[in-house]
Amino acid sequence: MEIDEIINQRKIKLEALKAKGMPIFGPSSLSGLTTLGSILADFKESQKVSVSGRLTAKRLHGKVIFADLRDSGGRIQLYIKADIIGKENFELFESVDIADTINVKGELFKTHTGEPTI
Repeated sequence: MEIDEIINQRKIKLEALKAKGMPIFGPSSLSGLTTLGSILADFKESQKVSVSGRLTAKRLHGKVIFADLRDSGGRIQLYIKADIIGKENFELFESVDIADTINVKGELFKTHTGEPTI
């Protein structure tokens, strides 16, 4: 695939997200964010957090998506469940690509294997 084709596909995807009302590159969406380093250093289950980072992995399992989010302070797993966030938001997240920078709000917990997760 040529670079021009990749860039064009990304522009089309960005316009589709804007058309669905997603805030794109807005500084107002950055207020109240914390870093993954501080979240991981002071991890408290059930704590609500808001963080921004780069999506580095995404694993779809039916109506659940597991993903990895990274910033300069570390990595955390994301757990996205269609029943919790709704079908429309779930479909929006399905369209997010690896390497996209995203903002995430959610509640901290650890999986049965001890993996820190939002």
